[in-house]
Amino acid sequence: MYTAFQDKVIIKDEYKGLVELINTGSWEEAALKFPFVKEYIKVNHSKDIPFTKKQINEAFAEGDFLYMRWHIGIWEEENDYYTNLKDNEWSFIANLRNYRDPEHNVAPIILFMNVVLKEVAAHIIRLEV
Repeated sequence: MYTAFQDKVIIKDEYKGLVELINTGSWEEAALKFPFVKEYIKVNHSKDIPFTKKQINEAFAEGDFLYMRWHIGIWEEENDYYTNLKDNEWSFIANLRNYRDPEHNVAPIILFMNVVLKEVAAHIIRLEV
């Protein structure tokens, strides 16, 4: 079973570079520059958060992204579905298998909230799982 996850947060200035790396799926580079990311990416399916801009564009081209949109609620503006960083406002979306990793005993969405969001977010505007 898949779990939809979307978020909009205001990030701390010092993490703009990290968010840009995450938005493009550059997790290994992010782990080199931000040590707290190293433990996060060891968990199965952790790199599936968020959908990258490339993944979103490919899904729109294939016509299957709209299916997911109806299962996670409707945001006020269409562009909120994109994984994006505008100034310090970070929005993203994901749909993944959120099963507990048996080796690390944690599910990826919970770990993302407890490690990544806890560190980078100054304020949460919206969070839906």
